[in-house]
Amino acid sequence: MVQRLPIANDAETILVDDITFPTLSLVRWYRDRSGNGRPYAIIPKEDRPAHGGSWCLYLCRLLTRAQPKVHMVQHINGNVLDCRLSNLRLLSANSPDRRLAGHPMTPERLPKLPSLDLLTKG
Repeated sequence: MVQRLPIANDAETILVDDITFPTLSLVRWYRDRSGNGRPYAIIPKEDRPAHGGSWCLYLCRLLTRAQPKVHMVQHINGNVLDCRLSNLRLLSANSPDRRLAGHPMTPERLPKLPSLDLLTKG
């Protein structure tokens, strides 16, 4: 079943799985408005408003455990607010054909849920 997380600075919601909802619902999520063209779901450091390039944690990167400069995350259906595991694909940032480099995420592929410490501490 699909759950919906509210976005603090937007009327839309983020789609997530039942298995990730209890942890993710403990923090406030924002829509990135930094001008990168794709308004991803983020949590700003210290829960500051998401403006002006402040450090942030992208929900899709948290769920897939994407490493900076090593991985990219693809939203399979193109909707960056659909963060269901089945819609996220972890790709190699260095692969010549990134679209063929990854597989959709599943609960079985995640050893454990993201910890609340990771969500709340910068």
